[in-house]
Amino acid sequence: MSATPLSETALVEFVDAGAVELEVSGARESLAPYAFPTVTDSISGVLYTSRDRAADPLPSGSRYTLTASGLQIRASHDAPRALSSVTLNGTPFAEVANIDTHNPLDLTWDVDAPGDIVYVELAASGSATRAICSFADELGAGTVPTEAFASAATGRVVVHRLRSREFEVLAGESSRGELRFDFAVAANVAFE
Repeated sequence: MSATPLSETALVEFVDAGAVELEVSGARESLAPYAFPTVTDSISGVLYTSRDRAADPLPSGSRYTLTASGLQIRASHDAPRALSSVTLNGTPFAEVANIDTHNPLDLTWDVDAPGDIVYVELAASGSATRAICSFADELGAGTVPTEAFASAATGRVVVHRLRSREFEVLAGESSRGELRFDFAVAANVAFE
């Protein structure tokens, strides 16, 4: 299996960035800050999200510009294209209803850009059983082990295309920030 390992992070702190604005496809939106509840000693801070929870999904394949007045950030980058031509064991993603857990799951997708990551999440409903595998986008294919789902159950398959790009932050002292784009397709399935 060709997979890119996920990195470990010991401590995550989401900082207060002041007024945050997102511009995409000619439209601007001010994001609302929310205190991220401290779940453990390793994650805390302020999270920003759309003020309109019923808003349409953000477009893929578009240029995004993020500004944060409190950190003097202005960063722009192109988001990846949405996943298309995704197949699971040769079946188009939209038609998948069952996954045979006796065999690995072969996944294919349209390739976008080198450096992007495609990752798949398999999760059984009402259970902690889950599998996550990641692959370099330019491979266009990967294989996911399914033996953890040996018992019949319903669940969900989510396939993501992730792009992350670093940028310089020049507020006070020089440091780095990261723009991260994650577009996904999802389906409810039965593991058999």
